[in-house]
Amino acid sequence: MSSQQGSASREPPGTPTHSPSNGHKVLIVVDDEPGILEVFRRLLGRPESTVDYPVDLNTFSSAQALDSWLDKGGIPEIGFIDLNLGRSEQDGLQVALELRRRFPLLQIVLCTGTAVGFKDLRTVMGSRPDYLFLKKPFDPTEITLITAHLHEKLSARESLEQLLHSLEAKVEDRTRELATTLDELRAEVRRREDAEIELRHAQKMDAIARMASGVAHELNTPIQFVGDNLAFLDGAVRDLSEIGQRYRAYVHADTPTRDDRVSLAALEQELDTAFLFSNIPGALAHAKSGVERVAEIVKAMKGFCGDHLDKSLISINDCIRDAIVLAQPECRDIANISLDLQELPEILCVDGDINQVLLNLIVNAAHAIAAMKRTLPGSIQIRSRLEGERILVEVEDDGCGIADGDANRVFDPFFTTKAPGQGTGQGLSLCRSIVVKGHGGTLTHRPEPTGGTIFSLRLPVHGSLTSG
Repeated sequence: MSSQQGSASREPPGTPTHSPSNGHKVLIVVDDEPGILEVFRRLLGRPESTVDYPVDLNTFSSAQALDSWLDKGGIPEIGFIDLNLGRSEQDGLQVALELRRRFPLLQIVLCTGTAVGFKDLRTVMGSRPDYLFLKKPFDPTEITLITAHLHEKLSARESLEQLLHSLEAKVEDRTRELATTLDELRAEVRRREDAEIELRHAQKMDAIARMASGVAHELNTPIQFVGDNLAFLDGAVRDLSEIGQRYRAYVHADTPTRDDRVSLAALEQELDTAFLFSNIPGALAHAKSGVERVAEIVKAMKGFCGDHLDKSLISINDCIRDAIVLAQPECRDIANISLDLQELPEILCVDGDINQVLLNLIVNAAHAIAAMKRTLPGSIQIRSRLEGERILVEVEDDGCGIADGDANRVFDPFFTTKAPGQGTGQGLSLCRSIVVKGHGGTLTHRPEPTGGTIFSLRLPVHGSLTSG
């Protein structure tokens, strides 16, 4: 093969030389003048050559010899082609054109000793900037400089290709890593969403457990009221049924006697039918009222306990009323609740979630008032109104308020100012998550100048029918 600095091929003529792995470039010279070939051998093929860019030199005196080498697998990288090969310009051009067709990256130097116009050559060869032209007779410096330039150009191309392959490999590796990371992040997001749903349900169950005794009392009162009125109505019906039967017997008797009339009058006085007739309508109305109160409590509990996640059109004012029904046990003897509710359009919400938020705000307000340990009940004011494209709900209390140092932390998970066992620190954090993430709204608070706190809930009027 070649020396470190570049030498003539040591193999028999015509042996293929492929791109070597030692940094040498395969250079061919096609010229039918032996003296020209010798010049190239002397400059590029000797061991003592001073060329800094090593090549594997292959010289050919005819196109046929070149074809034989190519047929055996030769792959040229740099080519010096004599245009006057075979004393015919066209032969040299044909060789160059054929080489370019077969090896598009081949660096070609067209050599000529005739006064051929370069413009004409470009017309035949095509206006490609990577063709070089060398005028005979050669200056050795020209040959070495051109060889060095083309060698450096090819080496730079190879380095760029290697760098490109390396970058592509790194990009592929990084893409796989990012895809894996993305899958992991998606799994983590799903895990956190599932955990948030579980936490939401757990807090809802905890709230139900804490309200159970109060709700039971709320249900027991109207149920007992209904029972008392039904007991009165049951006795009234029996009494009226008895006197009705006596009257039917009197009416259908052939000859009613005076004693029969006296007996009926005595029975009416004994049963006090006037009292019965005057109180039956009231008893029915009171029983109906008790049933309606039970239905109201059951409706509120149903709205609070709903476990579906699909949004539906709901009335925020109805949600407020339901939340107040459930909050009554926490507010009784502690706070009076006043309402200022404007007429509002229905909006898309998960009703159970919004009920949970409102109930939490009302109960927190009651706890803030209870912390004041006052002898008289405090005040909770709940307002609703339309604010542009959003519905605003404000829950205002005159309780102990929020300390300045805690104002920025009230929505943080696990933060609570309540005594141990009275709060988990998840209520307001979960409320904000429901409002912001689930409904695209906002939940904020501000101090009331005269004492207490105002929580402001804003929900968009126009939502989308998506999961909350």
